Amino acid sequence: MSCIALSSTIKDCNGNLGGLKEVWIARTEDKLSLTSTYNMEVQSMGLTGTGEFTKLEFSRNSASYDVGYSVDGNGVASWKHSVSLTVNKRVADNMSAIRAFLDGDKDLTVMVLDNQDQWRLLGWDYGLNSSSANGGIGASKSAGSAYSISLSGTQDKPEYLVDLSAAQSVIPTA
Repeated sequence: MSCIALSSTIKDCNGNLGGLKEVWIARTEDKLSLTSTYNMEVQSMGLTGTGEFTKLEFSRNSASYDVGYSVDGNGVASWKHSVSLTVNKRVADNMSAIRAFLDGDKDLTVMVLDNQDQWRLLGWDYGLNSSSANGGIGASKSAGSAYSISLSGTQDKPEYLVDLSAAQSVIPTA
């Protein structure tokens, strides 16, 4: 539902929910094609025959993404894409999976589903890399234990918005 706020803008009257519902990763080298509009809306995309997006499981209310624009001293513009998430429980299985993830593929393309049910694609140009990973156990029983992972990378463009049909074409359960 939209409300007219000014003659040139549209105000959405629905709530503005933050956070991510799903995070999917693929190797950037497996990207094959992308068709988008001038407004950065992905209408179709494809991966190589062996490429696939893999879902990352994370703690509820612990995943986010950020896109920032900057211009360096030489006048070159770029967009920094960042994704952060927390994986609960410091156990051997989680540690092994995170180690393989961080030590393995360095250039990753990330697709996220936000809490407003909008798919977004990050790192398509050059991939995202692990920029930090840490873990610990809280002081109280309710604090729990977890790993925090951050991915980031500099791109030529802001994130893409992804049509549901395009998302469904590259992930198993969109």
